[in-house]
Parts: sequence; structure tokens; C-alpha cells
Amino acid sequence: MMKRDRSQSEERRRVAQARVAERAQQAAEALKDRDRARAAESAKTTRLRALRLAKEARDQEVAATRPPAAAKILPVAKRPRKIPKISVASGAA
Repeated sequence: MMKRDRSQSEERRRVAQARVAERAQQAAEALKDRDRARAAESAKTTRLRALRLAKEARDQEVAATRPPAAAKILPVAKRPRKIPKISVASGAA
């Protein structure tokens, strides 16, 4: 009886250790996946930043070579018409 209890407890311990090892492996894979996602996001951000800076430099070059634009004459805004207030006389006749 004592041998059977000992073998059962050893079996349970092995199963528990296997579960712990499996969870540790899953955690390590999750960390690797997270690191890959962060690296991809960082690369994307770097690429977009480089594109934005190149566009800004190109826009500055174009602005430097373009003659200044003439001032635009905007039409004068019309004043809204004043609508007279109508007062309602209250009273009994």
C-alpha cells in the first residue's frame, strides 16, 4: 500500500513538473512573439519617420525654389441684416 501511494505521488509530481515545463515554454514563446511584434513596429515607425522627413525636406526645397505667391484679395464679408424685433402686446381688449 505504501509503495502504491509513493508511486502515485511520484506520478503526480512528474505530471505537475511536465505542466510547469510546458507553461514555461509557452511563456517563452509568448515573449518571443511579443519581441518580434515590437521589432516589427519599431521598424515600421523608423521607416515612416524617414519617409516623413524626406517629404518635409522635399517640400522645403520646392518652397525655396517657388516664387512667393501674390497676396490673395478676399471679398469683404457682408454684414447680416438686422431683423427688427417684434414685441407682442399682451392685453385684454
